[in-house]
Amino acid sequence: MFKSIIFQKVFLLKNIKIEKYFLLFVLIFGLIYLLVLPPLMAPDELVHFYRPYQISELNFDQSKGIPKSLIDFSNQYFLKMAFQPEKKTSFQELLSSFNQKLNPADKVVSKKEIPSLILPYIPQAIGILLGKAFDAPPILLLYLGRIFNLLTCSIILYFAVKAFPFNKLIMLLLCLMPVTIQQISSLSYDGLTISLSILWLSLIFKFIFEVDSIIHKKEMIWLLFIVILLSFCKTGYAFISALILLIHWKKFSSKSHKWMFACFIIIVSILPLIFPSFYKFFYNPLGMMVSNKLSFSQSYNLDFIISNPFSYMMRYIRTSYLLYFYLEKLGWVDTNLSQLYIRSYLALLIIITIFASNVYNYSISFFQRFFCIALYVTITFFQMLMMHILSPPAPFLLTINGWQGRYFIPIMLLLVPVIMINKNFLSYKYHNLLTICVQLMLFFSFFHTIRTLICRYYI
Repeated sequence: MFKSIIFQKVFLLKNIKIEKYFLLFVLIFGLIYLLVLPPLMAPDELVHFYRPYQISELNFDQSKGIPKSLIDFSNQYFLKMAFQPEKKTSFQELLSSFNQKLNPADKVVSKKEIPSLILPYIPQAIGILLGKAFDAPPILLLYLGRIFNLLTCSIILYFAVKAFPFNKLIMLLLCLMPVTIQQISSLSYDGLTISLSILWLSLIFKFIFEVDSIIHKKEMIWLLFIVILLSFCKTGYAFISALILLIHWKKFSSKSHKWMFACFIIIVSILPLIFPSFYKFFYNPLGMMVSNKLSFSQSYNLDFIISNPFSYMMRYIRTSYLLYFYLEKLGWVDTNLSQLYIRSYLALLIIITIFASNVYNYSISFFQRFFCIALYVTITFFQMLMMHILSPPAPFLLTINGWQGRYFIPIMLLLVPVIMINKNFLSYKYHNLLTICVQLMLFFSFFHTIRTLICRYYI
């Protein structure tokens, strides 16, 4: 009897809220990940360390520089191990870094191009500010920034999982992917971008497909707040605000009320694109283009697209085809997970998604599927276009230069309604089997990921 209760609670998640299970898992996984991953070994974490430190000093315009000790600390790890899998560190070396002093008064100007963004670095800046209050060394400031970013993103994703109307096993697999864990437990603002995008999509899907869900003033305020935050992170992803058009007008007080609010949301989300001067505080490459601030190489890339539209479209298609690589690369895109594990994880995610409506019996129309896939293509096309323009010229490259798989994660949920089936093909016992498979996959993913990091950086 006791074993049966344990089996149902642990493996079948009976009487356990998935969102609480997720929060526990993501915090454990994330904390261990951020401690095992050496300093500055997440993608672009070098500059993601400098910017929140500046914000912790209210140095928004980057006029005061950064402590020289931060640069010395960064070079100790970044120059040694990034893109060099044969280079290792040790826990003894990490412990010795705690003896390094910050010396905040000794400032220099970094040669690295530091982002001008503000809002997506606030969680990390709070952690760094807390460490500075206790005269913490640079390595502790980095870990505190990671921890606060993890806590912020985990709470946002908790509410996303809670709101998701379909099978929440999809959210477990998507939000607990190794690459997702890496981004939310590093200093990168990609973590906040991913979390806010997933939260927005979960809420909109809830209002679209749940019959009894109504949008009151409180819900409107939250939706507007999320879109504004997302616009401050990466403007391209704010295009997902258009998904609000799929919500039936009966969820609002009137048809005119729905269209007024939807138009207002969409306009607010694209404001950084409308006003080019916003590029100083937003990730807004389009604003840079309109402001005539493109370099020679960026102008060359733009001319390449205009002159060779077919070649560029083939690049876009090939890059999209390589979608599965969003699971493979860790660290500075130089640490590979097992191919068998990657394909198994993806296969399980696809199977769970196909039968996501099995238990809940939601019906998805052709227009809803078409709208979601069209929005997905539009966002990825725009993001890849900007990435291509701002990257160094590579006329003979077969894919978009600089594009990485993690950029797909914020909008992956758009594909859920596209591939879901409406008919009930699976019995409840098969749903239990899939639940067990997800559980086993998550635990294997945790141990395999941590083992891969240890082998890459310490052994």
